[in-house]
Amino acid sequence: AWGLGQLLEEKEIAPEQVMAFGDSENDLEMLRLSGESYAMANGEARLKVVAKHRAPRNSEAGVYRVLEEFLQKE
Repeated sequence: AWGLGQLLEEKEIAPEQVMAFGDSENDLEMLRLSGESYAMANGEARLKVVAKHRAPRNSEAGVYRVLEEFLQKE
């Protein structure tokens, strides 16, 4: 999350404007920082408590499917 925070500051992007996906414990802080956070269905249980949303499994193209649905709403 430190690197993401630095990038957001540099580009003047609010955390609420960020969509992040995670499946393991090293993604916890990134998910906490992001406005739209997704735990992968195959991810660790701890992430599912922190994330605001769920995404299908990695093997089911979960990130792609969420992004495709999001972009269709725009």
